[in-house]
Amino acid sequence: MQTKQTLSFIDLDDLSVELRINKRLKHSYISVSKDLRVVLKTPSQSRSFALDLLSSRRKWIDKKLAELRSKPPRRRRCDELNLSEAREYLPHRLDHFAQVMDLEYSKLNIKLLKSRWGSCNSRGEIVLNARLMELKTTQIDYVIVHELAHLVHMNHSKEFHALISRFIEDHRSVARSIR
Repeated sequence: MQTKQTLSFIDLDDLSVELRINKRLKHSYISVSKDLRVVLKTPSQSRSFALDLLSSRRKWIDKKLAELRSKPPRRRRCDELNLSEAREYLPHRLDHFAQVMDLEYSKLNIKLLKSRWGSCNSRGEIVLNARLMELKTTQIDYVIVHELAHLVHMNHSKEFHALISRFIEDHRSVARSIR
């Protein structure tokens, strides 16, 4: 069943906000993306509700926008370089280990993630963090093998770790080194 979502824009003084109305939501959420877009997701169709909520959270929105605007350009350039390098390097490395481990994944996404090195879901879709490019090759290989191992074991059981240990020597110390 697909969620019905209405998309529009609402202006608050000098700020244009993307308004996403979704009746299945229980609460309203405001987010500010890295590309400086402000999005309000809400179950309410009332424009006055949206304007009131945005007005009450205006200081927070302005603070987030200021933080993102002041993010050092150096970090942004590093992220762009990592993303570019990662898109070049990681698919080949993933394919290499998928072949060695005799496993198949359905899709690879490379993103700039904040709090994890990678993930794998039950549909065989693997997501790798572009910031892996800042790590040593053995650490990158560990993350890739770790995510591929989730294609067999969707948990962190003894069998999962045994599978990783077949391909990554001393995998536990490598894992500790990237935490």
